[in-house]
Amino acid sequence: MAANAQIGAARAEYFPRIALTGFFGVESRDLTTLLTAPARTWSAAAGAAAPIFNAGRTRATVRLAESVERELVINYERAIYRALRDVSDALAGYHKTGEQRAQQEQLVAALRDATRLSTDRYQGGLDSYLQVLDAQRNLFRSELDLTTLQRQELTSIVELYRALGGGWNQ
Repeated sequence: MAANAQIGAARAEYFPRIALTGFFGVESRDLTTLLTAPARTWSAAAGAAAPIFNAGRTRATVRLAESVERELVINYERAIYRALRDVSDALAGYHKTGEQRAQQEQLVAALRDATRLSTDRYQGGLDSYLQVLDAQRNLFRSELDLTTLQRQELTSIVELYRALGGGWNQ
């Protein structure tokens, strides 16, 4: 909005300026000659010549102000697109890690059952203790993977919160 106002200010340079001073724009100390024709003509001619003489500079100033406005609009649009992309990426990350965590939870539950079964088979004398240790090792790895996915899911929630405006400043 400020850049748009600068364009208006630059375009205003095309028009003559009227300035009221204590002497009404003329240099006459004597009240009898204050509004005489020579004093008025000289003042009006100087005021009208200024915009014509500066026309090239004024046109360049208007173009510069318009270019600055276009650049600021593009930067603003980029910031909006970047923010939307950040929110989209954070949502996608949250959904992805949530799905992975749910699958890993199912795997951990299955491995717990397998570990119990392996322990029961060992206690029944059908398997060696090596089978129990293998099942426990697989369960432990899966639980570590589940913990990592839970941390990633919480991190993605924080990223989503930050992308949506956060509540803190960086």
